[in-house]
Amino acid sequence: MFAIIGIIVVIGAIVGGYLMEHGNLMVLVQPAELLIVGGAALGTVLIANPLSTVVQIAKGLIAVFLPSPFSKGFYLAAKPLKPNRPVKRRQNLRHRRNPPRPRSASRPLPRLHASAESGI
Repeated sequence: MFAIIGIIVVIGAIVGGYLMEHGNLMVLVQPAELLIVGGAALGTVLIANPLSTVVQIAKGLIAVFLPSPFSKGFYLAAKPLKPNRPVKRRQNLRHRRNPPRPRSASRPLPRLHASAESGI
């Protein structure tokens, strides 16, 4: 979602700034120039990087526009895995008087294990 908002902001800033200077928008539409600059940029990326990096770049560009795999349910399932460290002195004293109950580390978290195996 933020990628789409960012693209809209960039295009809006370019068009808005150009119009503030009383420019003709049709001057910005230059297909030959877009082909030259875009082709040079793509060629540079292909020349400068190995195929594995180019594939990762393509996957990353696609992932920008897909919904996030990390939902509220995912974070709630991962919360027991977070170490319980006191932040404030008062909390530290409270834990000394009433230590927290130990949690079972062997509880199954299938969604976390599935995402770890898939490489997310």
